[in-house]
Amino acid sequence: RSQIGGGMGSWLTKVNLIIDQVQDGFTNEIVTVADTDIIFYKPVQPLINNCMEQVDMCFQKENWVTHPRKLVNIGFISMRCNLQVLQFWERVREVIQQKREWDQQVVNTLLQQGWPVKWSHFPPSVFCKTQQMVPRDLVLHHANAAKTMQQKMDQFREVRATWRRQWYVATQPHKQPQAIV
Repeated sequence: RSQIGGGMGSWLTKVNLIIDQVQDGFTNEIVTVADTDIIFYKPVQPLINNCMEQVDMCFQKENWVTHPRKLVNIGFISMRCNLQVLQFWERVREVIQQKREWDQQVVNTLLQQGWPVKWSHFPPSVFCKTQQMVPRDLVLHHANAAKTMQQKMDQFREVRATWRRQWYVATQPHKQPQAIV
């Protein structure tokens, strides 16, 4: 409970579920894994399809300003069910078990080391709090960088209020006033 992301049991459970999904769909289909602390604002499937055209995995961005070595956030991931992805996640599991390291750290380390898998980032519309600026075209919000359920709930409310204040009116179609005859 005191560890990032729930600790070793949570990390291995998530990775094992990913491995199971990739093995079950071993026909190059795309699967998506989302943490439970995500709110969806718009349909996400068109974005996933677009982002996955040329890659095997697509990740949510982590803030590079405050965390320059952490390239990705693994709260929202889309993956192709193929051998490269399976081998990547099997290696993630091995490293977690051997070194007892945080799953997201292991993923970032392997990607930085040039693991042979094609990957990319989702655009900022797949938002997490560490990105700092709430995007106009918000598709989803992952309440990361919070330690308690109350902090996550407060973050959901804060991000929604910020988005509505900054962007909601600008994204709504404006009705033309009707002339009274």
